[in-house]
Amino acid sequence: MASTALPQRYRVLIALLGSAILAYAAFVSAKRGLADWSSMQARHEVVTWTEHRTIPPPARLQEAINSLINALARAPNDPILIEHLGAA
Repeated sequence: MASTALPQRYRVLIALLGSAILAYAAFVSAKRGLADWSSMQARHEVVTWTEHRTIPPPARLQEAINSLINALARAPNDPILIEHLGAA
């Protein structure tokens, strides 16, 4: 009866590859979470301004836009950030 178990070196390689993929996924998730967290106030203000159809003070509008741009740099192609930036 032939053994179907993988050799030790392959099991170690698979474990290392799995760990690397898990670490990368955690990094991407943390980066997107940081972008979401850092833009929370700006997104809320943009939604409030658009719902109430008010014109914000120019300085505050610029701060909100800068916050959204910085968050978008951390998480490119995030549709929520792009939508809020477009509304601002």
